[in-house]
Amino acid sequence: MTKGMKENRFKMPDTPLCRICTNNWNDFCEECLDNGLKDFKLKPGLTLADLPRFPTREFTNGLPVYARQILVAVYLEKIVDFMNGW
Repeated sequence: MTKGMKENRFKMPDTPLCRICTNNWNDFCEECLDNGLKDFKLKPGLTLADLPRFPTREFTNGLPVYARQILVAVYLEKIVDFMNGW
């Protein structure tokens, strides 16, 4: 790096919700986290089988309450859909 140039690193968050969000790896990702996940959009077409294993460790160790609520709602919706054959 030359003198006077600033290093520009994009800090990409990795939370259980980012892994299943349409905005993952785009301009809204970090902003979404900073704004209480107001821009969270579930990737279209995901089924229960597409979801990663439920992230118990992250859920119980420091995941904000609003993120926990969204995460449980997504998994619960996919479980109910699966059980109903949708």
